[in-house]
Amino acid sequence: MKQMSALLILFLFLSCSTPKQIAKAVKPAEMSAPVFRVAFGSCNNQDQDQSFWELVLKQNPQVWLWLGDNIYADTRVPRVLKAKYQKLLDNPHYKALAKQVRITGTWDDHDFGENDAGASFPMRRVSKDLFWDFMQVPKASILRSQEGVYRAEVWKIGSHQVKLLILDSRYNRDPLKKNEEGEYLPTEGDMLGEKQWQWFEKELGEASSYDVVVVANGTQVLSSKHPFEKWANFPKSRERLLKLLDESPVKTKILLSGYRHFGEINQLKLPSGALLTEVVASGLTHSYEAANEPNEMRVGPLWPQTHFALMDFFETPDLLRVRLSIQDIKTQNIVNSIEL
Repeated sequence: MKQMSALLILFLFLSCSTPKQIAKAVKPAEMSAPVFRVAFGSCNNQDQDQSFWELVLKQNPQVWLWLGDNIYADTRVPRVLKAKYQKLLDNPHYKALAKQVRITGTWDDHDFGENDAGASFPMRRVSKDLFWDFMQVPKASILRSQEGVYRAEVWKIGSHQVKLLILDSRYNRDPLKKNEEGEYLPTEGDMLGEKQWQWFEKELGEASSYDVVVVANGTQVLSSKHPFEKWANFPKSRERLLKLLDESPVKTKILLSGYRHFGEINQLKLPSGALLTEVVASGLTHSYEAANEPNEMRVGPLWPQTHFALMDFFETPDLLRVRLSIQDIKTQNIVNSIEL
């Protein structure tokens, strides 16, 4: 009787668990083909081996989405920053990707120009122009006149639509606050600047008829207990972001972020009951192999090896399904995946 009860409990757990999660290594060929695929990642040192782009191309993405630290510049000399961007642009592996895949995304501190930098970085306007050059944004584009690299895109997938909101969490970010040990502390400052907030609220409001909204930026949003840079360093900004997402009627809400030098999937139930999912994809050329921090929002394993991530869309008659997965670069296995 005890054995039957245990089996019944297991059956109920498996049948009621949502969303569906795969937390084991799975070969990409074993996963069904999506109708639209986005590959994304961050933390790419242009001086290290770039052959992983061949693996990215093998996954046949329609879009590559940068989440920051696209190169490691760390300089206040414009010609040095430009040369480091050019080194990546000239790399044959990256050039092959750029010929076949649409490239978009944002930046973080090391490609912005300086570790932990924000609005006080003196070269931010020059850096912004060089970022737009790297993204091959036309000189006459209205994007170049705004204060930051934020923007919106729409992906049409069959009869469905996805709205991508790319945030800039560097250009207008207020200074960080640290204690004597160098750990980051909460501050009353702001992450985005009021103009970007107004833009974000407007764009999010206009996304109400979309199937999925994806918000991408370089800084981790959900996890708040680690001592490194995070949205939780600016509690009012984090609360404002989560409130706006909670109020959005869009059914599927996804955050994408980088910075951490490991990969993980986090989920938070918002006050309305809606589920917010964040994928951290950080470590194209190098990773934090000793990473092992606790996080009650984590779904599946923390992945401390080099990787990128995939966001796959599957069309059904009534809605657009999404599968988010992390792919290890060395083994070429999917090491964590979740379906929404």
